[in-house]
Amino acid sequence: MNPVSFLLLLIFTQATVSVGFGNPANSNNVMCIQSERHDLLSFKQDLVDPSNRLSSWVPGEDCCKWTGIVCNNSTGHVTEIKLGSPFDWKIAHDYEKLALQGKLNPSLLNLKHLRHLDLSWNFFGGIQIPSFIGSMVSLNYLNLSYAGFSGMIPPHMGNLTNLHSLGLQNSDGYFYEAELFVDNLHWLHSLSSLKYLNLGYVNLNKASDWLLSLNTLSTLLKLHLSNCELDQIPSLENVNFTSLTTIDISHNNFNSSIPSWMFNLTILESLSLASSNFKGELSHHFGNLCNLKRVDMSANNLLGDISKVFEGCYFGSLMSLDLSDNQFSGSLTDKIGSFKSLYNLGLQDNLISGPIPLTIGELSSLVKLHFSSNQLNGSIPESLGSLSNLEQLYIEGNNLEGEVSDIHFSNLTKLRILFASGNPLILKVSSHWIPPFHLEGIGLGSWKVGPLFPKWLRSQLNYTLLDLSDAGISDVIPTWFWNLSNYVAFLNLSHNQISGEIPDMLEHGYGYASIFLASNQFKGQVPRISFNVTELDLSHNSFTGSISHILCHEMGNQHALQFLHLGDNLLTGEVPNCWMNWTNLQVIVLNNNNLTGEIPSSFGNLRRLASFHVRNNNLHGSLPSSMQNCELLSTIDLSINEFTGKIPKWIGLLKLAFLNLRRNKFAGQIPIELCHLSSLQIMDLADNNLSGSIPRCFNNFSAMTSEGHSENAIFYDFDFYGLFWEEASVVSKGREDEYSAILGLQSILDLSNNNLSAKIPEELTMLKGLSSLNLSGNHLTGKIPEKVGNMVRLESLDLSRNQLSGEIPPSISRLNFLSHFNVSCNSLSGEIPLSTQIQSLDASGFIGNELCGPPFTKSCSRNEKMTPIDGDAGKGEGDGGPWFYFVVALGYVIGFWGACGPLLFSKPWRSAYFRFLDTTWYKIQDCFS
Repeated sequence: MNPVSFLLLLIFTQATVSVGFGNPANSNNVMCIQSERHDLLSFKQDLVDPSNRLSSWVPGEDCCKWTGIVCNNSTGHVTEIKLGSPFDWKIAHDYEKLALQGKLNPSLLNLKHLRHLDLSWNFFGGIQIPSFIGSMVSLNYLNLSYAGFSGMIPPHMGNLTNLHSLGLQNSDGYFYEAELFVDNLHWLHSLSSLKYLNLGYVNLNKASDWLLSLNTLSTLLKLHLSNCELDQIPSLENVNFTSLTTIDISHNNFNSSIPSWMFNLTILESLSLASSNFKGELSHHFGNLCNLKRVDMSANNLLGDISKVFEGCYFGSLMSLDLSDNQFSGSLTDKIGSFKSLYNLGLQDNLISGPIPLTIGELSSLVKLHFSSNQLNGSIPESLGSLSNLEQLYIEGNNLEGEVSDIHFSNLTKLRILFASGNPLILKVSSHWIPPFHLEGIGLGSWKVGPLFPKWLRSQLNYTLLDLSDAGISDVIPTWFWNLSNYVAFLNLSHNQISGEIPDMLEHGYGYASIFLASNQFKGQVPRISFNVTELDLSHNSFTGSISHILCHEMGNQHALQFLHLGDNLLTGEVPNCWMNWTNLQVIVLNNNNLTGEIPSSFGNLRRLASFHVRNNNLHGSLPSSMQNCELLSTIDLSINEFTGKIPKWIGLLKLAFLNLRRNKFAGQIPIELCHLSSLQIMDLADNNLSGSIPRCFNNFSAMTSEGHSENAIFYDFDFYGLFWEEASVVSKGREDEYSAILGLQSILDLSNNNLSAKIPEELTMLKGLSSLNLSGNHLTGKIPEKVGNMVRLESLDLSRNQLSGEIPPSISRLNFLSHFNVSCNSLSGEIPLSTQIQSLDASGFIGNELCGPPFTKSCSRNEKMTPIDGDAGKGEGDGGPWFYFVVALGYVIGFWGACGPLLFSKPWRSAYFRFLDTTWYKIQDCFS
């Protein structure tokens, strides 16, 4: 072969290789454009890089090999910048340590071949999105989501006509506070190639054109407008974006029915309308969306028959359905078994009744089943045990009943979560039963699991949550259980009859733990706990001894405990002075024990304390001034103790809603500083030695002045698992009641049984929200305030055993809710005002006065002189002759036997009569005591 032929062959071969396999020189050795490298370095100069992610961006090096840079293999031009932060929820608290910061340099404009720009999950400090971004017309992908931008999105974005994907999702406030917003969305019209749009958490409230603008995007496939503060969803006559496969307009406030145009999107696969205040019945046209795979309509006000939902043509495609927290009713039908692809079914928090269908066992793909908080009844079908892919089962809070055996669990080998509390079910398995699963969460509260402690728990080595409350267990807990419980984050064995002693729990291996063992028969000393226990409830048991050993061990170590309830035990000894180690405490309940001594000064270290109860102990002394450091205190209950001294003025500096000092030995005047307690709903100072007058400034209790019912339920939400509703004993209507969740609905002022004097201040009548007012057993003088009828919510009013005079004000007749009224043992006079309420009350509430009229039988009218009967004229005045004496004698006989006859011959009448006499006598005695 001559040299020319050989050269031609060589050139042809090289060309063939280049066409068939690409140019190896271009794929491996192509260098970036020098000017573009310079532009990237200028871009880097304006960035702050705390994690040194851009360490490879070195001058003189090939920029195509830099982190986050992609070049064209042939030309070397930069085509992609991928600098989205590698976000991980496990290290979310270190978000800013990983994120790029600073500002964006306009040198990016010189990258004319840039197609892809991703700066998501960085933090640009709340600056506005630079307007020059709108001039980067070569972009087809732009992602600035979660990048810390704020302000108005520049309408220049409309110049990016080649965009296929636009992500501008803002933060929800968890990472930073920066609001993105728009005035309108006109600029969307020109993005005719857009397929993906995410404006989540962007404020679109002013963009009334949002739907019309979106309707011009006929190529749009995926739309995300979650949390955009939208409050209207217009109707559409012609739907142009029929190519949509995904719609997410969740967490808005539309306050309307689901628009009909949505049911014309026949290729829709994913629909999220959660928490958007949609209401009304779900249209039957919903069943025509045959390609639906994922549906989330949770937390709305939708209603209708739940069975109709399972009649749609999407039975072959639907994979996830969440209709939780709505008002769907009716019963589930056997058609539910047709949804073979369904892996997630959420119907909790509705009004669904009837049994669980037998066909539930045909949902072979089901991974998560959530039926909690409905009205389901009947037994659990054994077919449930065939769901071999089931991992999470939630059926708590229904009316399911009957027996549950090992057959119900036979093939549930993947089950991890079993939450079924709140059903009267019976677990009937062999004492040697070993479940086929290994649970992480076990909730069988209200089941009959006992009387023996379940041995099958020993095979469950992975659970971190266990609820066996009210489970009929009357056994001693075996030793092996306490070893397993060291890794439980939530343990609830309350309301059983478990006996024995509890060992110390000092080596808890889980991060944080909540332990509830209340209402059992535990005895011995209170166990010491690990530093990472956050909630401990050992109330209503028989624990004895001091609490010093649990509070004062390991001095100097800070504990995570937020909730401590040791009430209703047999504890003795003094309250220890070791509270400086427990500064995270928010609730302390030591009620109904035999504790002695004073409240120690170290209480002042509890600056997070919100609720403090030591009711019914033997505590004494004055309150330490250090307690004024507990500025977050909302509830103080020191009732039924032996506290002395004056009520401290610093109490008025707190933010109390509940103050109970009842049955102590507090003396002196009521400090006017208490008038600063504007949030106060309940104040009980009864049964002390308080003197002086009632402060006129009590009308400053603004929480007591509202006529409407209080919506302020008193509760505390802890960092991990707990939600504690404030509990307290409250005296009203002459009786003592325990309140919990509805405690915040009460509004009570009780100053009874003290030595208070002077007049009742007229300003008290401004407390229109009071439900109970008790001023009895004092030395109050003057008249009942004329405007007492302004206190329209009063249900109980007790002014008895004072020195009040004058008449009962007519305005009292306006108290339509009054069911307990006592003004006995005063010096009141005149006619009792007429009203439906007052005349229906017990007459004993008016004795010891000079009152007349109903409910008394004593009439207020003067008796007229008797006119002589015809034919008896000339006889003495009042002398009726023989007929007069006959009528009188006859009336006496009838009256005597009418009243006394039943007493002589009827034992029940005699008993009732003498009980009445006893009650009346005791009330008369009270007037003089």
